[in-house]
Amino acid sequence: MIFSGTILWLLPVFVLALWLIQNVSHEGAHALTAMKFGAKIVDFWPFPSTKLGTFTFAHVSWQWGEAGAPSNKGRALISGAPLILNTILVSVLLASRFLFPEMGAGLATFLSAWMLTNYVDGAVSLGTFYRPEPEFKGFLTDGWSVKHQLGVPTLWCRVTAVLWHLVFGFLVLIPIT
Repeated sequence: MIFSGTILWLLPVFVLALWLIQNVSHEGAHALTAMKFGAKIVDFWPFPSTKLGTFTFAHVSWQWGEAGAPSNKGRALISGAPLILNTILVSVLLASRFLFPEMGAGLATFLSAWMLTNYVDGAVSLGTFYRPEPEFKGFLTDGWSVKHQLGVPTLWCRVTAVLWHLVFGFLVLIPIT
């Protein structure tokens, strides 16, 4: 039995490790993209906090370099970088489950769980579009920030979010055979 008493204690460790990997990859995507636009990273915190005046699971802060802030499209790319990474990772991890069926059960379980964490991260980000649009007070979720930077209609954002959820939700749920 996989969840026998001798290894049951590993489950929380496994979940916390995946959670930390996901936070680092999410905030790292913001950081690397901001650095590409000339920003200097001043704070990288992959743990829950209220350092920004509101609760966050993790955050990254940066200062613009001499060239100044990028265009709205550049800032939208910085905000949307984790969702782009989630989409790529879900796709690659899903493909690896089928392209390499001979991989060990442990690696397959890890890849499947990491794929699920990427899906959940993307779903949470896009899920904010289902709530009323917040007033900008210096802090917006990634999704609303992209919407504001690009000036796209809320309906377009919501339709895109629904399509992303349907496609990747279905793919994540494909059983391992």
